[in-house]
Amino acid sequence: MKTTTEKNQMNHPRVASRAEWLAARLELLKEEKELTRRSDEVAGKELFFTNGSSLMVVDVTAGSTFDFALPKKLCDVPQSTQVWDIAPDGKQFLVRVIQAQQITLPRLEGATEWFEDVKGKIAGNKNY
Repeated sequence: MKTTTEKNQMNHPRVASRAEWLAARLELLKEEKELTRRSDEVAGKELFFTNGSSLMVVDVTAGSTFDFALPKKLCDVPQSTQVWDIAPDGKQFLVRVIQAQQITLPRLEGATEWFEDVKGKIAGNKNY
């Protein structure tokens, strides 16, 4: 198989060597680790939760024990809201709002004294 540094004759992107692939992979892992570290710095300082219709935050200090400050209300949220994720800056939230579904029940009708009604119709119609 022939490889070149540009594109091969069939106009496909070139195939990287194992050394090039490994170097690029290690660089991506290094960047991913740094992003995770920065995210963990923010994630370890505050705890977000819902309390009824309120989105709350509480400051957390981690050491040999966990210390919590008094919770603060951030905002009101609809009851049908679920908080799914928080941006690394702690200022934006990804939420899911569940739409209430209107359920239409089948119509149910009842009849009383229907047997007497049927007997009267039969008595009046001898062919029935």
